[in-house]
Amino acid sequence: DKLRSFVIANGILNYETIALQFIKTEEYDDALAERIINKYLDRYKGSIMFVFHKGRRQLINRDIRGALVCYEECQNVPIEWTQVYHLCYWERMWGHAMILEWDKAAEFAMKLFNESKWSRTLFAYQFVAFQFMHDQSNSLMIDMAEKCPKYQLKIGGKHLHIEKFAIRKCRSFLRNDKFLCLPGIELLYVWRYIRLMDVSCKHKIIRLIGRNLYFDLVASINYY
Repeated sequence: DKLRSFVIANGILNYETIALQFIKTEEYDDALAERIINKYLDRYKGSIMFVFHKGRRQLINRDIRGALVCYEECQNVPIEWTQVYHLCYWERMWGHAMILEWDKAAEFAMKLFNESKWSRTLFAYQFVAFQFMHDQSNSLMIDMAEKCPKYQLKIGGKHLHIEKFAIRKCRSFLRNDKFLCLPGIELLYVWRYIRLMDVSCKHKIIRLIGRNLYFDLVASINYY
């Protein structure tokens, strides 16, 4: 309960609920995360940072709808630091993608593209990928794919690998008759969100992959 305890608690939660998703050096400690979140939400009612981490904890525990409610609650808190809202858009985008609500995932990707400067190249491709999963006839995808390379960032004199990936995918989309093979599912895999999805959504993804493999096989047989 010292002056620095608030900062330390946030640091622990950042590690437990965010960093471990990507580095996976040890097992996630859900009991520790729950204890810290409950303690500080009791003390600081509606604290945007601890409500956000509550949402992350629910996401990890596969309560995606509950997580989305937490992120929406964070967005409704008036705050001058708009980057927090962008963080919520990012999480809501993935949350909707995890329950296969591709149109809403595309909507938040577009919000990020319009309002955030973190990586407009990545946001442009994420919009293309999620919108393609929802409606392949949307002409806005072409415009976004063409814009994608224009916003590429350099950090320390080097381009980001994830932006190179996004640009390659957009060029492939434009070159191959506006087609991508299940790009939304690929993004969920690349960002390691598939393992956080519940079983029913994983089964739907397997069926989607199976259907695409079947159509590819039929097309190959007809071609030969």
